[in-house]
Amino acid sequence: MKAKSTSKPQEIFLQHPGKSFLINEITGCNLPFHFHAEIEILFCLNGTGTIMAGNYVNSFGEGDLFMIGKNLPHALIQTSEEAHLMCLQFDQDFLGKRFFYSREFKSVEDLLKRTSRGLKFKVDKEKFLPVFTTVATGESIVPVVSVLKVLDLLSKERFDSLNSIQFTNDTMGESDLEKINKVFDYTQEHFQETISLEQVSSLLNFTETSFCRYFKLYTGKSYFQYLNEIRIANACKLLIEFGNHDIEEICFSCGFNNPSTFYKQFKKIVKLTPKEYQVKAKKTLQSAVTMVA
Repeated sequence: MKAKSTSKPQEIFLQHPGKSFLINEITGCNLPFHFHAEIEILFCLNGTGTIMAGNYVNSFGEGDLFMIGKNLPHALIQTSEEAHLMCLQFDQDFLGKRFFYSREFKSVEDLLKRTSRGLKFKVDKEKFLPVFTTVATGESIVPVVSVLKVLDLLSKERFDSLNSIQFTNDTMGESDLEKINKVFDYTQEHFQETISLEQVSSLLNFTETSFCRYFKLYTGKSYFQYLNEIRIANACKLLIEFGNHDIEEICFSCGFNNPSTFYKQFKKIVKLTPKEYQVKAKKTLQSAVTMVA
């Protein structure tokens, strides 16, 4: 029997599209692997989960903050019912194409350039939460000023880059975005099955060779590398949610045909064995529960 998640996604929108930025409050929500033209900031207030960004896959917890760059593929797999995040999205040029080029914003400009690889921060929740709250609830120009405050604060924080390569591609148009997202959606729905290049290339009416070239151009990776990352991300989720399940059962539930390939890909992507990841994630969850208590 395949292990399945029983969580019910819910996403609450606090602002309407069409403004200079969009801020969401996310609770109990799995975000499928996708990308978009806006820079995104994900700030974990409570709970734990697993995040994918490019070729990065790892757990997150309270106080973790991620900056996801333009067109950087990412996904969010939450693993606790109390998981609660703020999600801020904005176009890099929302205040004009040359706004951040001024001397006063040099540190922010440098920060935004680095988001193409994805960034991870460990921040003081008490310092950042009031600013995010003002972004969501302020009136007139106050939310815009608060977005700048968030960026200014982050430009002074230490961070780690999530990927060794850049995933941004400034030549991507709306049509390309729709095509790549079509492949992402199909993969999310069928990753537990055997997927061939013929199947995914036919989605876009491409030859297999053209599809491989096209997909790598806009994602920075091969299709099967991406497919393995999707499968491993879901394996991470199941390893935490269903700790009593046999690891080989989880392997087959995520679309791998043999445990050897599963273990090899898991270690390559997560840098841990499945068992090591399970132990580490369990400790993270226990720490989060202790902090809440």
